[in-house]
Amino acid sequence: MNKSLFYFIFMIAFCTISLFSQTEKLNAQDYYEQAESFFSQGNYEKAIEISKKALLKDSKLYEVRLLLAKSYMKKGLLASAEKACNTLISQQKDNAEAYFILGEIYIQQKKFDNAIETYLKSIKHNNENALAYYGLATAYYEKHDRYCDNDAINAYNKAIELEPNMWEAYLGLGNLYKFRQNFDKAEECYENLVDIKKDYIDGYLLLGDVYRRQQDYSVAISTFNKIFNFEKDRAEALLNIGLCYKDENNLEQAMDYFTKALEKKPQYAEAYFNMGYIYARKGNYDMAIKYYEDATTIKKDYADAYYNLGNAYNMKGMHQKKIAAYKKAARNGSILAQQWLKKNNMNWDQ
Repeated sequence: MNKSLFYFIFMIAFCTISLFSQTEKLNAQDYYEQAESFFSQGNYEKAIEISKKALLKDSKLYEVRLLLAKSYMKKGLLASAEKACNTLISQQKDNAEAYFILGEIYIQQKKFDNAIETYLKSIKHNNENALAYYGLATAYYEKHDRYCDNDAINAYNKAIELEPNMWEAYLGLGNLYKFRQNFDKAEECYENLVDIKKDYIDGYLLLGDVYRRQQDYSVAISTFNKIFNFEKDRAEALLNIGLCYKDENNLEQAMDYFTKALEKKPQYAEAYFNMGYIYARKGNYDMAIKYYEDATTIKKDYADAYYNLGNAYNMKGMHQKKIAAYKKAARNGSILAQQWLKKNNMNWDQ
């Protein structure tokens, strides 16, 4: 055999044996560190693979099982993540972090009662964990039960008390107050939010919307304009400035901003809807119909657009098209369309 070829084969065999030997020497902690590295790089599949190897070495290394659960969550494998958490809890019944992650899993599965119970257990084992209170508040809020609102508010406030810079808690609390139409409280929360997270565009959108709903249009427009410091000509900011001008009955200025929003985001159903509204206000029902139809083409469950489209058809004397539009509006939840159809003994199910 050629000496060079023999040497090459020998080196491959030697490296393979050495690699196998090194692998055999790895302990559970070594595997955990590798898995943690893969997780931080976003390689969740590899993190799962290495975590399983670590658990073969030491099935009671709780950090590994937590990492495994989080990796499963990132991959959307919620049942596997839930199983990993429950296994850990069976080994360590006082592991607050395991309960916290399990609560997150239940929220993603929309098992809100299970999530609430789990977060309360997490808090029982560590009542200084701001994230657990935030998770609890989120579960109460997502349950959409008005009787849980005060529990959600209390949990959000406790999270903020423990972690004053938790902007996510201000966001959740502001959304809850906004839903309750307590705009003063919502405004306070959103102001704290953007003060902590100054580049959070959605925070400015929410804050500006609250100002608009309180008819403080100049402050609302100023707030929306701040978004352009982070993203030039953001379509949502342009739309909301247009809404302020629409509310002030400055239709030409509103139309200008809605047009700019469409230039930036051509598939923006809400901008088409508002253009349709302005044309209807101007008595140009042909153009109103065009824009409402564009809105419903993009957003097929747009109840308000179908209802307004029906109104525009009505003004043109197109009664069959009006009824068809009202039925689509009713099927997508428009109370006004449903009331009109009921009054006229019409069914909207088909």
